Amino acid sequence: MGRAEHRAPLERDPELRELRARLDDARAGTGGVVLVEGSAGAGKSTVLTALRRAAAPTTVLSATGGDLEQEHGFGV
Repeated sequence: MGRAEHRAPLERDPELRELRARLDDARAGTGGVVLVEGSAGAGKSTVLTALRRAAAPTTVLSATGGDLEQEHGFGV
């Protein structure tokens, strides 16, 4: 399956429900912060990509760290 095709993350319904609830809060004007953590390969990027798709047409900003930030604990 190519990158252009979209799949829903498997077994991530509770996480997606929570993130969508926070998105609804933001749309209603209630600010907040969400921390998504997990080990490498746990599916964090997949869940966040699904949330960005669900957020349309709301503008969502995102950033990723690169090799130059690797030595800095809070570089991103």
